[in-house]
Amino acid sequence: MRWTRIFPAVLTGAVVIFVGIGYAQRLGYIDGGARPGATAVTKAMELDRRFVDALIERYLDTMALAEEESRDGHNPELRRLAASLVEARKRELAQLMAIRTTAETSGSDPSMR
Repeated sequence: MRWTRIFPAVLTGAVVIFVGIGYAQRLGYIDGGARPGATAVTKAMELDRRFVDALIERYLDTMALAEEESRDGHNPELRRLAASLVEARKRELAQLMAIRTTAETSGSDPSMR
């Protein structure tokens, strides 16, 4: 006779606890087992990805304009500057692509996929 009263009370208490834990996780009070600082690491990795993507895009645009200037520009000084800029950007672009590829293939940064 005792168990018929105790068991429903224990079961109800367990359900209340589990529901409370789930609610606390949704509100962000409990991290659900994530590593401490994981959110900061994820944000930093996302920043890295955005930085690399932005630089690659800008370097490609700059190289296109510099190639046109070095080929068709009027001022010889600007043509030489544009040619040297293209060479420098090619090296930097290769470095950025290698960084992005390494992050993608190593799985170290899921945001760079």
